Amino acid sequence: MFRFLCPIAALAFAANINAATVLGNLDSRTPGDPVLFGSSTSITTLQSKAAAFTVDSTTSLGSVYLALSNFDDQDVFDVFIGSLSGTVITKLVDLVLMAPMRTNSNESQVWQFDPASMFTLSPGTTYALTLTGGGGTAYTWGRVGGSPVTPTGSATFTGYYFSDSLVPSFSPATDPNNTNSFAIIDTIAPVPAPGAIVLLPLGLALIAWRRVRG
Repeated sequence: MFRFLCPIAALAFAANINAATVLGNLDSRTPGDPVLFGSSTSITTLQSKAAAFTVDSTTSLGSVYLALSNFDDQDVFDVFIGSLSGTVITKLVDLVLMAPMRTNSNESQVWQFDPASMFTLSPGTTYALTLTGGGGTAYTWGRVGGSPVTPTGSATFTGYYFSDSLVPSFSPATDPNNTNSFAIIDTIAPVPAPGAIVLLPLGLALIAWRRVRG
């Protein structure tokens, strides 16, 4: 039993192993972790939000974490990394929702997205982590905490952008309500199976018990 649970415990922590932050202001990297929004702006059929950045050296794109609220299985969305030039963001690689599974009702929580294919971030391009809305009811990519926190990491943050049009034309977002909480890492993070998460506390308790006995 103990030998079985040790790999489970390792899997549950694997998301934070050998991963560096490319850019972000969201502490949690566990899909499904609850978040408390200090500010929020709805994403509707017409709206898009983005966080722009540049890199100083060639960097692998890994998992991306967004703080989303009221994001259910009726909502149509598009999350991607694009290149920003003027008011236009051109899609470069899609980000696919990995966890948690969407249901007909979801509270504010952390969602993990992975690139649909291997992608490398390169110097000389202004990239934009972009979320577009569509269909269903409005949902939120919001700000966690009482005040805006500037994203930091190996990349350089260059600002938030917002669009209110069906054909997105982006402009800098100066309203604090348009700031977003997210994290981009340079490693694809494994998603623990639900059973592994349930058994993790038991595995940790057994580890502690064996240490006491030893």
